[in-house]
Amino acid sequence: MLVSGAKPSAIACSTMIREICGEGRVLDGFCLYNEIERMQYFSSIDTKIYSILLVGLCQQSHSVEAAKLAGLLRKRIHLEAPYDEIIMEANVLTTL
Repeated sequence: MLVSGAKPSAIACSTMIREICGEGRVLDGFCLYNEIERMQYFSSIDTKIYSILLVGLCQQSHSVEAAKLAGLLRKRIHLEAPYDEIIMEANVLTTL
């Protein structure tokens, strides 16, 4: 879909990333997010998906990617509970 240049719907973007992350392939989900953002479709992804991505990156110790995502999102979204607490816990554990 992205290769052909077709703009995916908000539901399609969110569903693809949610499913990839649900399979434990959070880094792949992050790469898909980057591609969607590069094509300027990022506004179609809902805040829950951003939270799921950020939690997964933190839990799998992908600190660089998590920091990049957090930096990009700082001005765009507010993390939903309980994701904000899980991210804080994961960051504390990775810094110990």
